Amino acid sequence: MTRKMLLLKKEGISTMARNRVKPVTATVSFEELNSMTWSRSFIVQLDIDPGWYINLHQPKHTFLHPTFITIKPHPLIKLGSIEYPEGSLVKIPYSPAWIPVYRETAIIRGKIQLAFKPSGTIEPCTWQIYFQACSDTGCQEAKIITVQTPL
Repeated sequence: MTRKMLLLKKEGISTMARNRVKPVTATVSFEELNSMTWSRSFIVQLDIDPGWYINLHQPKHTFLHPTFITIKPHPLIKLGSIEYPEGSLVKIPYSPAWIPVYRETAIIRGKIQLAFKPSGTIEPCTWQIYFQACSDTGCQEAKIITVQTPL
């Protein structure tokens, strides 16, 4: 188990799933279900390869593709609040300005709301993480990482 996974376990995380689309690995994890509100807190951790960065959720320039998460329509789940991190500034050769981006690791937190108490076999939740990866030499086309998690 990696150090990052151990840290997530310490935070009370009960469910984890991951997928990779170079140069980003996405891990989706949940806290235990809150039986009073039928909600679950989640963390989407984006690990970005060295030498790469991805755009913020609300990038500074309109020509940059934002990083954001969605879930495919599911009869039990409604996506609630989402908190995106601030990022850090980088200076890249092809831009005169410093640009705020996500580098190394970005942690996105939020909540999902369940419509009712799940029972029996439940189809998994499909997460989609949209991002555009860039390096000092340029940017790739926008990509999607899909991660399926059990409820």
